[in-house]
Amino acid sequence: MRDMRRRPTHVNELVHQSIEDVGNMNVSGIGVRRAWMSVIGAYNNVVWRVEWPEEISNLAVSTTNPEGTIFNYDLEMEEILL
Repeated sequence: MRDMRRRPTHVNELVHQSIEDVGNMNVSGIGVRRAWMSVIGAYNNVVWRVEWPEEISNLAVSTTNPEGTIFNYDLEMEEILL
């Protein structure tokens, strides 16, 4: 615990194995964007995008639609399912 106060914790200190994959996602009321990359070159890198249907986009909560019924965390859960 004392060591953690002096410096940031590296992910390899939390997971006791080497990291072989790196992923990144971005979710918005418009859609989902995701990148999945192999750190060790085990497979080709993958990048994909899915646009939400208009009915979903229209229900997403935003500064221009504060009365919406679908929150960003709902869309993030949907991204995980995809």
